Amino acid sequence: MQKVLRRLIEIRLRQADQPVVEAPIDQGDRLWVPDTPFHRARLAHAVERRNSLFGAQTHWIEEREA
Repeated sequence: MQKVLRRLIEIRLRQADQPVVEAPIDQGDRLWVPDTPFHRARLAHAVERRNSLFGAQTHWIEEREA
């Protein structure tokens, strides 16, 4: 039987160093969470909402291998 290796991916919400509109510092962009459908959907919603408030492409989902 062949062993299947799975990559463990973590994601977090990131924002541009200097957003188009100044916003209060949000410590939530430092928290890495497992890349599950639940977490990805919540972060995608946060990205959409924050980009509508602070400008296009000021927020995104960052990924890393755990």
